Formats: sequence, structure tokens, C-alpha cells
Amino acid sequence: MAAHRKFVLKVSGDRKGKPLSLEHLILEDLQKLLDIQRNLIYTGAEPSLGRETPIAIESGSIMLTAMLPVATAMQLEGAIMGASDEAYPLATFYRSQQSALRDLDKFVKKHRLQAFVGSPDKDIWIEFNQHKVLPQVVDRTTLVELEVKGEVTDIGGQKKPNIHLSTQHFGNIKVASDRQLLAELEKNYLYKSVTLRIEVPYNLDTDEYEFGAARLVDFVEYKRADESATDYLDRLIATATDDWKDIEDTEQWLHQLRGYED
Repeated sequence: MAAHRKFVLKVSGDRKGKPLSLEHLILEDLQKLLDIQRNLIYTGAEPSLGRETPIAIESGSIMLTAMLPVATAMQLEGAIMGASDEAYPLATFYRSQQSALRDLDKFVKKHRLQAFVGSPDKDIWIEFNQHKVLPQVVDRTTLVELEVKGEVTDIGGQKKPNIHLSTQHFGNIKVASDRQLLAELEKNYLYKSVTLRIEVPYNLDTDEYEFGAARLVDFVEYKRADESATDYLDRLIATATDDWKDIEDTEQWLHQLRGYED
């Protein structure tokens, strides 16, 4: 099996009665096509991929050819094949790829051209032209709670309080927080390993967490190796006491929390 596969963005048509070539595009147009190609081949798994993949430009028509790792090419090929699903068209593309496809559709319609995106090795393509309507993406996103562990590399923020966390599984993420919650922290977590409970949108179609909208729920405290079970319970009770102080009947509150009816 080849180590790389081709992924092509091809734009064609007529300009001033002649076949389209590089001389018919201004620098801004060419940069737009390069940006679209970069966002199409960026899958989220390798942040540097879209910047380092070589792109060849051929005259006659404008053809941007990228040589991609097989795994990346397979994701794009599968997404293109899934675009024919009328129930959830384009939902198998990553968000950056969906945005790039819409930009390409606008570019083609603005300049009255046509374009093809796909794999010449597998003969899998999406066509863009004046008459084809790019289907709308059905957004199936839900808000979930997630525990993430990592090292705090920055904390605070004057206008937008947040926590920067370096994680093993998700890379570097920024979690928005409440100013009061950070102000009430009893110890300095900077450069410490912590576990955060966060709320984050989760895309059911692409199986992606949208960490750009992540928000802190709380710091997660676990039993320390040097403390007994009793000490751990006492510490949890002491931590949670402020949350219970406005509850007059704690037994009734706990009864309802467990799902019992009155």
C-alpha cells in the first residue's frame, strides 16, 4: 500500500473567452483557494498537517494537489462518499472541512466557475457549479460533562477568566471559568496536575468535542494516597458544606435527588 495518496482541488471554466489559468486569478483569489485546500486536508488530528503538506499548482486549469498520509486521505474519501447521505449531508466532514466546502461553493458561484474536490486514486469527487446547491449540514451537537486531566499552564484572565490545560489525550485546551470560582480556590494550581470536570459540546456525527466552547464545572478531588477513607470523606463534606448551606431540609433534598417521590 502506498504511503501517501493524492487529494485534489481542481477549478476550471472560462475567463474572457479563454480557458482558466493562473494568469486569470489575482493573488487574493489564489490565496483563497490555498486556504480552502489547507482547511480541507486539516483533520484536527495533526495541527501542522495543513501547513506542511506540499501543494502543486498546474496551469491550464487551477489544480491544487496535496500528497496526504493514507489515514488522512481515507477520512476525506469516506467523508466525500458520505456526502450523498440525504439525511445528514456533509455531516461526516470535520467542522473546518465543512467551512472550506462552503467557501469553495461561494468562490465558484461568484466567479462562475466549476470545481471538483476529491481523490483521483479512488475516483471519488464532489462537484461544485452554478446550479448545484450545497446541502445544509444538520448540526447534531449535545452538551456533555467530561473529566479531563492535565497540567495547568495558565490560569486567570482579566476579562475572560479561563484555565489553560495541557492534556495527553486532547492536546492543549482552554476552559472558560467563572471569576468567583477561580477567586475561591484555596491553593495555587499553576503547573500542577489536576482533573477538571467541564461542560463541552459534543458532535454526534463527527465524534468530536468542541473544546473552544468548554466551560469549567469544578475541580475534581480524588482520595490522596496518604489519607484514610474517613479523612477523605471529611474533606469532601467540608468542601461541599457551602453548597448545602441554603438547603433547610437536607434529608428531603437528598431523598428527591435520589429520585424518590414525595
